[in-house]
Amino acid sequence: MNGVLCAEAQDLSSNIARDARQKSLLSMVQRQISEHARCIVLSALLGVSAPHAAQAAEATMVQPSDAATLPATTEPAAAAPEVVSLGVAVPLSGELAPYGREALDGVHLAISDLNARKIVIAGRPVRWAVDVRDDEGKPGQAAMVARELVADHVAGVIGDLDGTSTEASAPVYFAAGIQQITPASGDPATAHHGWTTFHRIVANDYAVGASLAFYAGRKLKAKTAMIVDDGGSAGGALTAAFERAADAGGLQLLPAPAHSRDDDVAALAAKVKAAAPDVVFYRGAESFGADLLRRLRAIGVQARVLGGKVLCSARFAGLAGDAANAGVVCAQASRPLTRMPQARMWMQRFKERFGADPTRLTGPHAYDAAMTLAQAMIKADSTDPRVYGDALRDPGYDGVTRNDIRFNADGELVGPSITISTFSRGTKVDLGR
Repeated sequence: MNGVLCAEAQDLSSNIARDARQKSLLSMVQRQISEHARCIVLSALLGVSAPHAAQAAEATMVQPSDAATLPATTEPAAAAPEVVSLGVAVPLSGELAPYGREALDGVHLAISDLNARKIVIAGRPVRWAVDVRDDEGKPGQAAMVARELVADHVAGVIGDLDGTSTEASAPVYFAAGIQQITPASGDPATAHHGWTTFHRIVANDYAVGASLAFYAGRKLKAKTAMIVDDGGSAGGALTAAFERAADAGGLQLLPAPAHSRDDDVAALAAKVKAAAPDVVFYRGAESFGADLLRRLRAIGVQARVLGGKVLCSARFAGLAGDAANAGVVCAQASRPLTRMPQARMWMQRFKERFGADPTRLTGPHAYDAAMTLAQAMIKADSTDPRVYGDALRDPGYDGVTRNDIRFNADGELVGPSITISTFSRGTKVDLGR
């Protein structure tokens, strides 16, 4: 059955890429949905996933004294310590600030673990530091922040979190030869500009959007779908993937209702009710989506509401209240935290230090991004980003989020995982198995 699914995914990727505006997206889409995704999306959704050997690694938890697999030395070094700064470019103000703050906390935890290891690179002890910038979740600010971090001679960068900001910053880092890992941005286009310093530690939006279309058609047995948004432009790649995968998933797309940000939620909900779709695919901000969901339920629309990581967030569930328990299906570009190989002890340490659970998944991915950069430096025996860049493709690092973190030639994560979830009594429940 896996062979059939792979063949379907390859055919689908060709169709998606043929319709894309940029012809260069073809190879990226083929890799994401067929090669490096290895049919994880489809096999997980249709119940044919193989057992994760990584779960056995839960017995070996991350401790401050044995964080991941980084080598160390306890012998004193004669040379003066080299300060190695990792840049962090995340939103610390604006609507995305909660995601940025969790990511920053994840990096701070990684820095503590790295310094506890007393690592020596090129014969010198290393003291790790963080250079933090607020990109505000805005592309113009992200580009400016990137130039500032380049001027500070950081050894690598964790960020940005959203697609437009990452698209703006990545060429700046590429021009300077500085390695970059995004812990959250899913825009597939960023990986196909030839920016060899760009890396993504989660699945991209094409895989996530396609997974939702397949899930709706094949698991939920939906026949019709309607795409709605909040009048903004966020989530375009995710939506495009859902739209192009709909036919292969057995879905008929109904015309999307035209509206703007200024339109009343009630008016949009009325248009959805009149069309009577089996499922509604939503893209946009958490607050608008929660208002729309509550209104749909209030007027008797029971269609399942599908979406990406926005609908998976604790904030969305809180804003939506009881309505979140009525047929919300969301997809995230990674495993759930509870199924990450080294999550249990890491979560405990994170909460002890920062006083909150890492509910948005940017924390563990940012932690792994920092540790992966460090591991590549250790492997190359150099903190120069132009030297250790080759080692970053396959750093030999087993992280919190997954074991054997590797990237392909486009900087995409090899073998990404996608999780489909819903809510029950305000608690997110994994439907991926």
